[in-house]
Amino acid sequence: MDEAKAHEDALAPRTSVAATAAPFVNEEYGIHAVFPGGVRVCESLSGDHPQGFYSRLGDRRIVCGASRDLPKTTAIVVLASYNAAFYETMEQVTGPDCPKLNPTEADGRRLGFPGFDSTVCEVRRPDGEVEIGVHAFGGSWEDEPGHTVPHVVYSAYLSSTAATEAADRATFQRFMDQVRLTPPAPAT
Repeated sequence: MDEAKAHEDALAPRTSVAATAAPFVNEEYGIHAVFPGGVRVCESLSGDHPQGFYSRLGDRRIVCGASRDLPKTTAIVVLASYNAAFYETMEQVTGPDCPKLNPTEADGRRLGFPGFDSTVCEVRRPDGEVEIGVHAFGGSWEDEPGHTVPHVVYSAYLSSTAATEAADRATFQRFMDQVRLTPPAPAT
């Protein structure tokens, strides 16, 4: 058995929680996110470290944790990580494979994290999958005297299909409108 499979098997499945009007909160990164009512929500982990939350909107039996061969369904993710690479520009975070999207939706609202300068990317795959990523920096720390860089990288994603894209975009816009971020102060 390879190491990745052994690690995946060692992670116990976690129970998803039904979304209500109350926000899901990650205190460490200052994420407050309200998911659509009734969907099942899981904590997003890096190893065993909580980074945010995700939901597979069409999956009422969602089991949290590593899964293989997931059926195609709409997913919404919000997460954060410390800017350990000390990126200074969003282009360093997203890389060259981030086709920029006009952040203004058809109804005139701005897609992004409220109160944060956000970069929005959209990728369309040959199989019909559409992924929209919203990225923003939060907080700052000094990496050398007089030179500050962002402290946290926030990201939110919508994974959809061409068949459900219009409705999913509207759901994602409502989700993003309700996300509140309070970046943590860097440790001294």
